[in-house]
Amino acid sequence: MAFATSNIVRENAGSQAIMRGSWTGSVGDDEGTVTGSGYALGAEFYDHRSETPGQRIIPRISNSSGTWTVTVPYSQAVTAGTFKIEFK
Repeated sequence: MAFATSNIVRENAGSQAIMRGSWTGSVGDDEGTVTGSGYALGAEFYDHRSETPGQRIIPRISNSSGTWTVTVPYSQAVTAGTFKIEFK
């Protein structure tokens, strides 16, 4: 189970857009990445394991030449994660 996203929903929220969905990842895999066009303003990734429900994972955001990349550093298996990325 490498890093993967699913159930992707894109919504307009006034002057910005939101991408949200689910994500999973395996221990020992490379950090996960999500990319898109425009400029990313913020991102939230959560791990909803039963022993630590709602644990927030702090991603890194980079913006370059009209493309944004969100990198998700996780160190434990994630089977029920959710995320939201705000961008323009």
